[in-house]
Amino acid sequence: MLAVTKEKMALDKKVNQLSTKLNKMQSELKEERELNKCLRDNQVGWQMKITETESLLKELKTTKEKEITELQEQVRDLMFFLETQEKLKTVSNETRDEIASGQIVVQPNSESSGSSRPKSKVKKR
Repeated sequence: MLAVTKEKMALDKKVNQLSTKLNKMQSELKEERELNKCLRDNQVGWQMKITETESLLKELKTTKEKEITELQEQVRDLMFFLETQEKLKTVSNETRDEIASGQIVVQPNSESSGSSRPKSKVKKR
């Protein structure tokens, strides 16, 4: 009978140890599941932020490209004005009067001409 009592106590001790271990594992499993849920939620949030940021970047890039194009056109026009002004300093007064009474028509550049300067015609009124 003493052996049976000893065996029962040993088995009770083992059951308690296993029960404690089971509770600990269930607690860790619950924590891991909560952590995984939080990580998935964060991942979705970051993916949305990335999509928004890419969209904003694309929009900004388009805006900047338009601004650059406009500024290049302004620089081209300004250079044309300055070159023309410089050329007018070297011509006679008679030619200046003739130009002042004329009309300047700027034609669009043709891509195949190879020239980067605008072409113009001076017409008398």
